Amino acid sequence: MQGTYLGYRYSRWRKIRGLDKDDLVENKGQMQSSFKEFEKKIK
Repeated sequence: MQGTYLGYRYSRWRKIRGLDKDDLVENKGQMQSSFKEFEKKIK
């Protein structure tokens, strides 16, 4: 019962904030670099 209530509250919070699960924000590249690029930046 607690899980159902918590899920209901979370879905309401997302709707109030305007965060619909269908409208995911596309990742614009801030975390899409490879490990090799990461190593190059360190050196």
